[in-house]
Amino acid sequence: NTIGLIEGFSQELLLNVFVNLKKKFFDESPFFRLLLYLLKYRKTRVVDISEKLMFSKSYSYKLISRLRDIFESQRIPITINSDFESISLEGNEKYIRTYHYLVQVMAYNVFADRQTRVNIDLVGENYKSLQTTKVKHEILLSILENAVSRGYLIQDIDKKSLEIFNINTWAYQNIYFENLNGTTSQYSNDNRIHEVQNIILNTVLNFELQVGDKELFANKLSHILSYFLPVQNKETVVIAISMLHHPEYVPVIQNKLLAIFNEKIIKFSSNHNEADILVSDGILNHDNSQDFAFFRDIHNKDHWDNLNSVVQARIISKLG
Repeated sequence: NTIGLIEGFSQELLLNVFVNLKKKFFDESPFFRLLLYLLKYRKTRVVDISEKLMFSKSYSYKLISRLRDIFESQRIPITINSDFESISLEGNEKYIRTYHYLVQVMAYNVFADRQTRVNIDLVGENYKSLQTTKVKHEILLSILENAVSRGYLIQDIDKKSLEIFNINTWAYQNIYFENLNGTTSQYSNDNRIHEVQNIILNTVLNFELQVGDKELFANKLSHILSYFLPVQNKETVVIAISMLHHPEYVPVIQNKLLAIFNEKIIKFSSNHNEADILVSDGILNHDNSQDFAFFRDIHNKDHWDNLNSVVQARIISKLG
């Protein structure tokens, strides 16, 4: 069915109507309840569906038939098979997990199904990020844990898919270290930075080290050492990362930043209000005292360049 909204109303009112309709659907829809039940258990019986979801057997069969129609109309390669009273959700494991994730994420802002999700507190205990990203991680991890605990494993992982992990690791390291070596700070007028630079230059000259361009060497090394100067003053830069489209990027960005900057200098927080730097692939409201770094693609060197410059500038600004 199609719902039409009368023109002439404010966008706020129409949005409120849409959100309330969506909430009502996810809170009360028998189709949605049955879909989540099948995605979790995969194999069940009509009598169990009837007892758990409080549906009659005849109504359960009608809902199952309707779900089959929905899968077919959406061209989803997942099938619901029945054998006497046994019901099973079947298809490629990768498709089932992906569909389960999309359904949960789509409904999350108006629906919280604690019974469907597996307890993932231990998995995410030490993970810190902004709430939106953390929720998506929790949903994803719970779906993976649920599937594996029930014996549903992905058997058809090809060699190319496995090799992508090594390719990505190589790419992350090379992109970032090349970025570090090739980036010259635009904020080099701090007296303390110049002091370090002069010490290095005097050392190079006095000990006759075999260095080509001594001034360039002193300049580069002084900026690298500047990352460690805040340690002496117990100063830190707090970074909050929120990836709405690619939550899996969060640990990658964190690990690479920690590979470059001393862990005593940069800290990660789940509270964006206390952060000095906000990193996101979307727009986040922030005050003038906070820096914002847009970051959408870990394979985009410009995004790494910008992030490096923002973090470096913030560190230097705290040396003052």
